Amino acid sequence: MSISDDAGPQIDAGGLVVAAVGFGLTRYTVLESLRPDASLVGFLVSEAPALVAGFGLTAFGVALAISSRDPNRSRLVAGWCLLGTAGMGAVVALTYAADWPVVLSTSESRLIANALVGGAVGGTLTGVRSAATRRHRRDVIRQADRLTVLNRLLRHEVLNKVNVIAGYATTADATPDAWTVVRQNADAIDETIENVGLLTESPEPQAVDLATNLRDAVDAVRAEHSDSAVELDTLPDVTIRGSPYLDVLFAHLIENAVVHGDRSPPTVQVRVEAADPSGVVRVHIVDDGPGLPAAQQRLIRDDVTPDEDDPQVGFGLAIVRLMLDDIGGELSVETPVADGRGTELTVTFHRSDTPTNRFGVVAGHLQCGAAAGLIAGAAMGLVTQFVAGRMAVIGALYGVGNVAVGWVSHLYHSVFFALVFVAATATWVRDDDARRLVALGTGYGAFLWLVAAGVVMPLWLRAVGIPAPVPNLGLPSLLNHCFWGTVFGGVYAWLLRR
Repeated sequence: MSISDDAGPQIDAGGLVVAAVGFGLTRYTVLESLRPDASLVGFLVSEAPALVAGFGLTAFGVALAISSRDPNRSRLVAGWCLLGTAGMGAVVALTYAADWPVVLSTSESRLIANALVGGAVGGTLTGVRSAATRRHRRDVIRQADRLTVLNRLLRHEVLNKVNVIAGYATTADATPDAWTVVRQNADAIDETIENVGLLTESPEPQAVDLATNLRDAVDAVRAEHSDSAVELDTLPDVTIRGSPYLDVLFAHLIENAVVHGDRSPPTVQVRVEAADPSGVVRVHIVDDGPGLPAAQQRLIRDDVTPDEDDPQVGFGLAIVRLMLDDIGGELSVETPVADGRGTELTVTFHRSDTPTNRFGVVAGHLQCGAAAGLIAGAAMGLVTQFVAGRMAVIGALYGVGNVAVGWVSHLYHSVFFALVFVAATATWVRDDDARRLVALGTGYGAFLWLVAAGVVMPLWLRAVGIPAPVPNLGLPSLLNHCFWGTVFGGVYAWLLRR
C-alpha cells in the first residue's frame, strides 16, 4: 500500500451527516426499544441486527468523513441517507396517523426502530451505488472522448497525409518539390503517432520539475517557429504533480497560440503563479492573437469533445484536455484579454507535496484499521469480561446494562477509535514501520485510558444515572487499554504489509 501524502486529513461534512444519522437512530430508537432481560438468542435474532447496522452506519460515516476523495460523492451519499430515513419515517407516520396519539408496545417500538435504521442503511447503500454509477458514467464519457480524438487524429492527420504522400510519390520525377512535400507530410505523421502514444499510455501522476518542462517546451516552439516571440518569465523552483510528457502538453498550448496568431511576429507570454497557500500552481499562457474560436472555448469550458469535426483548428487543445484528465490538472480560458484581442489559457496543477486524496486517508488504510480495531476489541473484550466481568457496564452507557449490548457497543467503540488513529497517523507514519505503529498503538491505548475511560466514560455513566468516580484511573484498566493498543498496532502494521 502506498504511503499517504504529507498533509493532515480534513473532515467532510457529508460523512459526518451519515455518522450522526446512524448514531442518533441507534441511540434514540434501537437502544430505547431493547429489552434488558432479553435472552441471548432472542437478542441475536431480533435486536442485534438493527444495533449492528446502526453502529456500522455510524462507523461508515466516520470513515467517509475522513477518506472521501470527492466531496460531491459524500454529499450524494449523505443526501440519500437522509432521504431513506425520511422516507421510512413518513411511512411509519402514515401508518399510525389514524390512531394518533398512540402508545407503542415494546415490539412496535422495536419494529419502528428497525424500519428507520433500515431506511437509513438502504438510503446510504443507494447513495454509494449512485455515486459509483456516476463515476463509471464519467469514466465512460472520458474514454469515449479519448477514442473520438484518436479516430479524428488518425483520419485527418494520418490518412489524409498518406494520400498526399502517395499522390506526390507518383509524380516525384516531374515535380522538383515533391520530395519536400513528402518529407513534410511524413514528419507530420510521425508527430501524430507521438500524440496517439500520449493518449493511449495514460501514465500515473508523478512529481516533475515545472521549470524544466516549461523551458523545454518554449525551446521546442522557438526552434520550430523562429519568427515567433515567445517570452518566458522568471520561473519558480517548484515540483508539481504531472506526467513525463508535460513538456509536450505545454508545447501544444504555446504552439497553438503561435500558429493561430495574426500578427508578425506573434507574441506569447508564459508566466507561473506558485504562491497559492493551498498548493495550487498556475501556468498562464497569454497571446496577442485574434482570440480563441467559440468551438475551442466550448471544448475547454464544457470539458466535452464537440460532435463535429473541425480539423482547421487542430487537435492540440483536445489532446491537452485529455492529458490533464490523467494527472488531475485543469484548463481554463479567458478571451479576449485586452482591446478585444488575445487569449489567456491557464493550466492549474497541484504541488507534488499536496495530497492526492482531498482528505488524506486512503480506503486501504481504513479497511486495515477497522479490521485491526475489531480484532483488538475482541481481545480486550475477552479480558474485560472474563477477568473483570464488566462488559454490561459498557452497555449501560447506552441505557441497557446487558452483556450482549456491551459487546456490540464495545466493538463499535474499538472500530471508531481505530479509525481516529488511522486518520491521525496515515500521513506521517510509514506503512512498513511496524515498531513505530505498535509503540504508537500502545501509547494511544494509554491515552484512551486517561481520557475516554478515565473521564468521559464515568461522566457518561453519571449522566445515565449510574454513580462513578471522576476520574476513574485504575491500574487494571490501564493495562487493558495498553493491551488493546498493542494488539491493534501490531495487527494494523501486519495488515498494511500484506
